[in-house]
Amino acid sequence: MTSAVIERGQQSLAALENQVLKDNTVMPGEWIGGQVHFAKPTATESGKQYRITVVIGSDVHQIDVAQKAPAS
Repeated sequence: MTSAVIERGQQSLAALENQVLKDNTVMPGEWIGGQVHFAKPTATESGKQYRITVVIGSDVHQIDVAQKAPAS
């Protein structure tokens, strides 16, 4: 029974390692794409504005987001 638990643990770890982006995954001249999902904050009566800043190396990317007030 213990050996089965160890085997499942090793398989789970191997699967996780295949899904994680490592620092040597993207080599110079290569690129990778993907998506980032944010959970939306609770809306206020007047709505809100946000600026998301992402720094990658020397590149700075700013994303402005306007959250509308909930419909009455």
